[in-house]
Amino acid sequence: MRLFFLLLTAASSASAAPLTLNDAASYAVRHSPALDSSQRQALIAEDERLNARSAFLPSVDFSSAHGLERTYPKAKVTEPWASNFSLNLAETLYDNGESITRHRIATLQEDIARENLLRDRDRLLYEVAAAFFQYSLARKSLEIQQEQHAVLKLQVELVKESYRHGVKARKDYLRFQTQLNRSDIDLLGARTTLQKAELALRRLLGVPLSSTEPLEFLVDESRPPPVRPADTKLASHRDFRLAELQRRVSDLSSELVRRKLWPELGLKATATYGSSDYLFTGVPPHESDRLTWNALITLNYNILDWGVRRRNVEIAANRAAVRSNELEAELLLLREEIEKLQVDIRKQQEGFALSDDLLKLERANLQLITNEYREGKVQYLDYINSLQNFADAKSTYYTSLYDLKRGILARRYHEGTLYEALQGK
Repeated sequence: MRLFFLLLTAASSASAAPLTLNDAASYAVRHSPALDSSQRQALIAEDERLNARSAFLPSVDFSSAHGLERTYPKAKVTEPWASNFSLNLAETLYDNGESITRHRIATLQEDIARENLLRDRDRLLYEVAAAFFQYSLARKSLEIQQEQHAVLKLQVELVKESYRHGVKARKDYLRFQTQLNRSDIDLLGARTTLQKAELALRRLLGVPLSSTEPLEFLVDESRPPPVRPADTKLASHRDFRLAELQRRVSDLSSELVRRKLWPELGLKATATYGSSDYLFTGVPPHESDRLTWNALITLNYNILDWGVRRRNVEIAANRAAVRSNELEAELLLLREEIEKLQVDIRKQQEGFALSDDLLKLERANLQLITNEYREGKVQYLDYINSLQNFADAKSTYYTSLYDLKRGILARRYHEGTLYEALQGK
């Protein structure tokens, strides 16, 4: 089990090169405080299972006491020294099935902790991927704004010069200057959006508070792979397995309470070896030692408790039913989320194809309008509109690109293969 955690957190060391999405995912696995807590919770569950298993093994206790002892009124024997030691071996051979049930619960809790760890790891990786795509989109949006701003700034200078020489009217210069001012505002907003996206990504990566390590990220512009047919089944989902494990824990916990209604039968065996009153008495310990043992069948049964145990059974049963209803509601929401995701992915795939075609058309249209504008065949307004349409088409393209990428990774998350996908396996 502990080797499992070593393999989980093993990753290549960080380098000074810009981080790709896969590098960012590995960094998050190594540094995320939330994931570290999940790992420790799983280790706690493992230790609790080992403790529960120890109930089947004998226990050995040693005790001793040496020193002064006085009683008042004084006894006939006035020796002030007290001494004793004992070695006790105890074993519970049968306890009405309670230890077995507790061990089963601890084993299930360990399985739950392991599944929670894998789910938390995949959820973290999905959030990192979503933040990485948001950062990439913000970077591309800033680049688009910068390109448009540079073109407008150049046109303002050209129109300004033409206006000074009387070639262009004042209204042409003012209109271009107005567009440039709007572009300045958009550029400022794009820079702010990028800064916020980077801060959100660094938080998810778990960059230490004391770290001064500069992190740069490599924008992912690759086209998404072909969308595979959906094969996500609710019965194979990690959350479904978790729900089944939690139901079994609730049932076993209720069973523990139900056992208290009936007589509790037990079988215990103990053996004790010890000696006493040998300090400064001249009597060696082995001459006053003793060995005792017993094997006892015990029977406990409460005759009257005013209905406390019966009500406890009802409380445990109702709590188990409430927990089962909560799990059922969570699974219904999960099924809805998976089905909606399939609809979204189909829409995102179609939207990406349309935005790709739109971008190609707007690029060709801008080239044509630019040439005609330079030749004086079209007015500045047509040129500005074409420039804006091309920028909007690029923004739409990258938005649909990252939406589709995020949808694909969301499906990999529900399939339980997101970690392998980001590790290139």
